Amino acid sequence: MREDDVVMRASRSTAGIQATIDAGSDPVEIIILVGGSSAKKQLFEQHLKSLNISGIYIMHVPSNMVLISSGPVVALESSLKNILDRFVVRAIIPLIDSVVPCVDKVSADHGLPGNSPETSLSRCDKAIMQSTLKDAHVEYINSHRSNSLELALDIWRREFSSNSIVVKPPRSGGSEGVRVCFDEEDITAHFSSFLGKHNLEGIQNSELVLQEFLSDYNTEFIVNTVSLEGEHFVTDIWESLSKACGSGAVSSERCFIYSNQHLVLPQDPRVPKILEYVYSVLEALCMKTGASHLEIAGRVDNAIGAINNLVLIEINPRVAGEIRTSNGMIYEWTNFDQIYWYLMSITEPERFHHSISPYNIRSSIVYQPIEHVIAVFLRNSGNLRRLNAKILWRIRSELKSFSRFGRGLTWMNGMSSLDEVVANRKKLFVSRTVDLLTSPGVVLLVGESALHDMEIIRIFESQSLYI
Repeated sequence: MREDDVVMRASRSTAGIQATIDAGSDPVEIIILVGGSSAKKQLFEQHLKSLNISGIYIMHVPSNMVLISSGPVVALESSLKNILDRFVVRAIIPLIDSVVPCVDKVSADHGLPGNSPETSLSRCDKAIMQSTLKDAHVEYINSHRSNSLELALDIWRREFSSNSIVVKPPRSGGSEGVRVCFDEEDITAHFSSFLGKHNLEGIQNSELVLQEFLSDYNTEFIVNTVSLEGEHFVTDIWESLSKACGSGAVSSERCFIYSNQHLVLPQDPRVPKILEYVYSVLEALCMKTGASHLEIAGRVDNAIGAINNLVLIEINPRVAGEIRTSNGMIYEWTNFDQIYWYLMSITEPERFHHSISPYNIRSSIVYQPIEHVIAVFLRNSGNLRRLNAKILWRIRSELKSFSRFGRGLTWMNGMSSLDEVVANRKKLFVSRTVDLLTSPGVVLLVGESALHDMEIIRIFESQSLYI
């Protein structure tokens, strides 16, 4: 794909933006989104309206264009510079991890808000981020990298005493290629499957990372943040059983799948310790400006509700893959989610500095989120099967706490979409769930019956959801 194609096909609104400029109306600026889906673009546009921001438009370079134009990455960089030559740009926002170094560089070259390109890999590479934490004396996971099976087996025996380890690509997303390896046979098979291959981020796995398996960590916290000039705000925190513990860890391919996540309330006594660790990670990794999505492992004493230890699994220096608060169902006010605060930090930085975030109260507004918020991750334990659309319809229609579908089922949130699937008996095929990317989707439950409704969903899964 040529650079001009990327520029002119970057967004359906490009022509409208150009027309506005040509009409000589009020000054026009744009925010460029790189990667991700059109659904994310719509969320950004909705939040510009909720912030009453005019004269700023969203231009989107979606993931399929990024992957086409990013080999080599120089093409993407050149395309972004071409856009910058033609429009007044307020900011460039990465929505997938693979484009972060490029966005950091282009933003720095043009004086746009962002982070130093010299430290990009400390936020994107799963081995480098751990060594950076180690150097900064922040809790880290013992990690090594290898470009060959022979070296990997040597590291496994020498550094991990032949104990179970996690093997993963240094730069992939959605738990793609992340496995627990229990023995030499597992390591050999995993290196054979992933070393040298291109992942879904479009990056070649020239090396794989070997990490300590955190078998004694029973909890994970998923934390979303927005930073501006070194000031950090936590927008939402979610808690889950450890993906390894939650899936039973009976085989290496079933270890990294969430069962469910529930919203952690700001008044939870564990929040200050979580915030302290999150801030130390953001500082160590030089995450000064922009959105971040952190996965943190915790050793939690459930008997007394205390956190004994926290350690970063990984940081994604971008907006979370799924924004769960955008429908106003979770928080008492409407639309106060990570994208809302991110856009405020870009368009109204002074307001951002003097405003509030749910976990950083800075005004007299009372924060009262709805309790019992659960994100249920669907898991198909069989091979290739079909989703029973009638059961999805019952989940939407009969469960009192149903809020919406997420991830792979997001497109069904329009009332007519699911009805059309049922009426036309469309076949929705799903593969065996082995990681986050292969999960059929998420069901967000909000309300007092959420726990009960989650059990109903699990019964549906065991009996009739997959056919």
